[in-house]
Amino acid sequence: MALDITIPSALEQQLKQAAQQQGLPTETYALQLLEQNLQFLIYIGQPRQPLTVQELATLQPIAQRLAAVNWTHYRLLQNKATEGSLTPEEHQTLLGIADHIEALNLERLEALSKLARDRGDSIATLIEELDLAPYQNEHPP
Repeated sequence: MALDITIPSALEQQLKQAAQQQGLPTETYALQLLEQNLQFLIYIGQPRQPLTVQELATLQPIAQRLAAVNWTHYRLLQNKATEGSLTPEEHQTLLGIADHIEALNLERLEALSKLARDRGDSIATLIEELDLAPYQNEHPP
């Protein structure tokens, strides 16, 4: 899909400089930024207020690892398990994926707990302030 957007010239210059610092073409760098931000929104949540660079650095790797999960295969195996048609090998695969997702969700919760402590807030307050959606073990459509 091709997408044409118009951005302010100051933002364009910042984008070009950042891409150059990374040694990437501007279009490639812009695409990477979009992908990272979409992963963050899908797998962490949509903050009501901007996060600090440190907060982003804490949460972004978790979003990237959650994005790397093969959600289509996971849902297929879940459906087969519900239908009772899961083979023993598929069952082991499903358990492995589920364990991996559970570990990532625990890592996500630990990161949020650290951010809440750093801010002097409770996790509940942080989740409310950042408008972080509860993460279900399903990838959004």
